[in-house]
Amino acid sequence: MNRKITDHISATFSKKTIAIAAIVCIVIVFIAGILISNTFRTLFSGEPIIEEVQTVSATLLEERIRELSELITLIYNYRDVVFIDEYTQLAGLRLPGTRATITMVYDGAMRMGVDLALASVRIDGSVITIGLPAAQIVAHEIGNEEIKDERTGLFNRIDVPEYLEYVQERRQEMRERVVELGLLDQAQENARIQVGTFIVSLLDMVGTEERFEVRFIEV
Repeated sequence: MNRKITDHISATFSKKTIAIAAIVCIVIVFIAGILISNTFRTLFSGEPIIEEVQTVSATLLEERIRELSELITLIYNYRDVVFIDEYTQLAGLRLPGTRATITMVYDGAMRMGVDLALASVRIDGSVITIGLPAAQIVAHEIGNEEIKDERTGLFNRIDVPEYLEYVQERRQEMRERVVELGLLDQAQENARIQVGTFIVSLLDMVGTEERFEVRFIEV
């Protein structure tokens, strides 16, 4: 009786052992298949089995920022009115009937931004310090000139070079006005925001698990 029970237990144990061994073999074959598949994929497609761990460096960030080149962060559009009033003079006296006037309007656009080719990056621990140049007026364009009113005097008329020269003077005044309004400061702040957002996106793309604080200085 005891022998039969022992034989039964041994037989049961043997069946379980065989079943476990079979499962282990299947798992080993499955894993081996994956490894072989990855190996052949690496050999024939050039794909690595283990992806390279990405790291963040000041050089990498600086190169990416400088690739953005000239960054326009603010555009100021305006319309200006030019009024010119002239007389023909003789010995410092205005001659009667020689008054000439012209009223002209035109549109202007000033683009402000920073030259990111001059940007710098430094990493100290968990702090990324980005140096940005001061914002400048990158371009100042005028157009859509329209003469609203023109009056000529006796032997006196305001010609094109005269009012264009006056427009150039007005352009300089508008540049000074932009500074007074603080628009260059706003352009600088916009640059910090845009570059900061770009850095955060770049860190996400790199996939780093490090957490950084981004600071800005003027260079």
